[in-house]
Amino acid sequence: MSRKATTPTVARDAILDATVDSLAEHGYAGISVRAVARRAGVSQGALQHHFPTRTVLVEAALLQLAARLFEQAQKRMLTLPDAQPQRGEEVLDMLWEIHNLPIAHVITELLVAARTDTDLRATITAGVDTAHALTIAMVEQALPDLAARPDFTDWVLTCVATMRGLVVVASLPTAPSSGVDWPQTRALLLRTISTPADHG
Repeated sequence: MSRKATTPTVARDAILDATVDSLAEHGYAGISVRAVARRAGVSQGALQHHFPTRTVLVEAALLQLAARLFEQAQKRMLTLPDAQPQRGEEVLDMLWEIHNLPIAHVITELLVAARTDTDLRATITAGVDTAHALTIAMVEQALPDLAARPDFTDWVLTCVATMRGLVVVASLPTAPSSGVDWPQTRALLLRTISTPADHG
């Protein structure tokens, strides 16, 4: 009886995990519902019972991934140093690592594709809003002193946009061979939040 009760949840999780893996390997344009179902070990009908379209499937997979990354970040925050600026550096390092996961390139692909795909645009907008809210909550929890500033949310979103841009540039064949100087970029980002918020 307990196995029957958990089967739908197990199948759903397997489908979403298979979707994330497929996205990381093949990109949004390269995945199919049939291939994801095969990878998850379920029938295509079973997959579409949970997720009727590819767009709905991708949205659910990315939302679950965002929630898992947030949980992992919360656990890691327990080991952060108390002193600043080391604490701020490690928080940004966590975000940088997330933006360098293979799936991060898929997010960029989806953002670009959403420009001309209205169905995808609605999905991605909701997903990005959720990811941003989780990121802001995570950084707020890790850096409560900075969270009291009126420009805190803007700063977090600027950090995210900067990281996303750096990852895209680093992936280009014309990118400098020296690569991205993340420690320098991190120092610049921290410097922007260390200045007074009110300039008069």
